[in-house]
Amino acid sequence: MLIEFRVKNFRSFREEQVLSMVASSDRSSPDNVRNVGGSNLLKSAAIYGANASGKSNLVRAMMEMKNLVKRSTDSDKTDIKGIKQFVLDAACGDMPTSFDLTFLEAGVRYNYGFEVFKQRVHREWLFAYPKGRPQKWFERGPTESGNGEWYFGPSFTGNNRDLRKQTRPESLFLSAGYQWNHRLLTPVAEWIQTRLRTIPARVILRHTEDELGEECKSNDKISPKRDFVKRLLQFADLGISGMTVDAKMLDEETISKLDFLDKYKDTVREELIDSLRKEPLISINMLHKSFASEQMVPIPLHDESDGTRRLFELAIPWLETLEKGFTVVIDELECSLHPLLTRELIKLIHEYETDATGGQLIFATHDTTLLDPELFRRDQ
Repeated sequence: MLIEFRVKNFRSFREEQVLSMVASSDRSSPDNVRNVGGSNLLKSAAIYGANASGKSNLVRAMMEMKNLVKRSTDSDKTDIKGIKQFVLDAACGDMPTSFDLTFLEAGVRYNYGFEVFKQRVHREWLFAYPKGRPQKWFERGPTESGNGEWYFGPSFTGNNRDLRKQTRPESLFLSAGYQWNHRLLTPVAEWIQTRLRTIPARVILRHTEDELGEECKSNDKISPKRDFVKRLLQFADLGISGMTVDAKMLDEETISKLDFLDKYKDTVREELIDSLRKEPLISINMLHKSFASEQMVPIPLHDESDGTRRLFELAIPWLETLEKGFTVVIDELECSLHPLLTRELIKLIHEYETDATGGQLIFATHDTTLLDPELFRRDQ
């Protein structure tokens, strides 16, 4: 579970901003709090503010940190050059941008963070609390030579010296450790890359579609993900009676008639064609009951309303939050959703009982109807 996130000198944030999921001493709505390892942590948090107050940039900051951990070792895709500092104060151009994350995973508290400055990793650190007491696993700091000063703690075992040599100035040591299967770094990197989900506003994601497609390709008769999506859509009372998910391989004649491929350059076009030859095309249809008979009429997902597609794209992230204990961060949760439906989705996070370590929902919103003491505590 997420405990705390900090960001400084990023986009509209000049000073350090802190999002804390630590519950206060308030005893109201006990279902909204989960005790993990002796810590009381909130299951959800709503971020309010006027337009241009920084709500979306907080989500972007978490997304940026996640992407850097995932891609900083890839020289072609590293995003350090694209980090945007606070531009309304010239002095901020001479200061690093920092990201800091504290979370619980498998009963261990971790604090990981880094600073980036002039297209390089300026500082990086990782603390672990395996028995409640802090252990500094590693710290990487700047020197005048620009090569960086390194420290490895006595509890941080592994092939650290060689791994350090593999870490470029613009790459994160955590990312390199994950790439080389470092025993202690892998759980930290996996939590950030996998268990922390970030969903921007007004962007149609393919996560639910991809997950259902993988389930369909496996030809497994048991489809828990598809069942959950179907039940969620039916619960929303959208007039949907069912859903079909089909995987179909395209023949050469069909591929040759795909006009959209002509928009791409030769190399990219060949890669897309090769992918279409190897991977089946996933087709998802919503089933609606005919007015004239009891027959089911299939309607392609892309022809459904914005609200239906928005709920569909949130379905698997919701399931992962409930069943796997993921932390999902969403910008403009209420986008295209009815306020009552948004409310019920939040209640599901609060009331759902699971053996998972604890899912969390963090979202930015303008929906003031959610400001209800029956739904949220003050510290949420």
